[in-house]
Amino acid sequence: MNYNVYIDESGNTGNIELNDDLTWNFQGQSHFALGAIYLNKEKCEDLELSVGKILQKYDPKLGKEHELKSKAKYKFRNDLLKDLTELLLANNVRFYFDVADKKFKTIMNMVEYCVYPSYLYGLIIFNKSRNERIDAVNFLYKTLPDEHIKTFIDICQEPLEEDTENIFLDFLNILRVHYISQKRDSGIIEHVIDAVMNRENQYNLDLVNLLPVKDFNNKGTEESFLPNVDAFNNLLGQIGHKISYGDKLYVYHDKQAQFSKVLNKWSVVLKEKNVGIEHLDFYDSKEHLLIQVTDFYTGTILRLYKEIIKNTYLNSNDRELMKILKPVFTDCNIIAPRYEQLCFFDKCGLVYTPTPIVF
Repeated sequence: MNYNVYIDESGNTGNIELNDDLTWNFQGQSHFALGAIYLNKEKCEDLELSVGKILQKYDPKLGKEHELKSKAKYKFRNDLLKDLTELLLANNVRFYFDVADKKFKTIMNMVEYCVYPSYLYGLIIFNKSRNERIDAVNFLYKTLPDEHIKTFIDICQEPLEEDTENIFLDFLNILRVHYISQKRDSGIIEHVIDAVMNRENQYNLDLVNLLPVKDFNNKGTEESFLPNVDAFNNLLGQIGHKISYGDKLYVYHDKQAQFSKVLNKWSVVLKEKNVGIEHLDFYDSKEHLLIQVTDFYTGTILRLYKEIIKNTYLNSNDRELMKILKPVFTDCNIIAPRYEQLCFFDKCGLVYTPTPIVF
């Protein structure tokens, strides 16, 4: 079977950085979401017509002259979402949403390259369960001072130089001391330090293997921490594993002025890993109704998620919205501190399931 996948995002893209005064450059945009709806390619035309009829019931110009947007303050938002959700579910439309805390994603990269690097997985000490690795992310998220996180980010952002290895070793020693100060076993960091010091002779590692892969924007500028790129790979990787072997994905992404080239690059990588991507293209959402629908869901879910984790009690409007969206949340990948995940699943009345992505 062939599937059309419609993708849109909510929240600022671009590098995640710490400024010199240790404020995060994303300011109020602490989270990023990428969402998708996908369905049998042959049913898309009929679905689009049905969606158009629902939108016209609320506003004759909606979806055409007036683009359907999550940021718009519709008085009929909940009623419209209820009608759309019932229609999509009745037509076997599937959902997938990737919601990430940007700081948490940065710490995940730190753990992947500084605590449990892939080149040491063969050692007994590194045969740790996935939960232990996620525990390391939560530990560092809660305890590591921002000044040290900035050091890691700066190392990753800078071009590789002759002294990069020594600077990286200095950072690993900072982590080792931090583990000791928090009464955690530092042996795991010491193994990484030893591996870096013997990277050429014992592990045949190039310097570039020690740090996260650098991506790039459409101008060719290298950028190290792009939440939209990670989310894109997570989302399509998961969808690819949910469909049957041999099924093809035709992907329609909201227009990307900055990152279409790097997303195209990663789509080729995913295809080589048998994800099933047959085609990727970028469209202005004004010209594609089902991308507008994806935007409507993605932005609404991100806003509601932030309300859920921030407030002890939700207002009646958000409680109603949460009830409407509950069937959609079952395929919502939350990449955030464990307390945020638990809060979200508990308030939504869902069985807690950790992120399905193995980082």
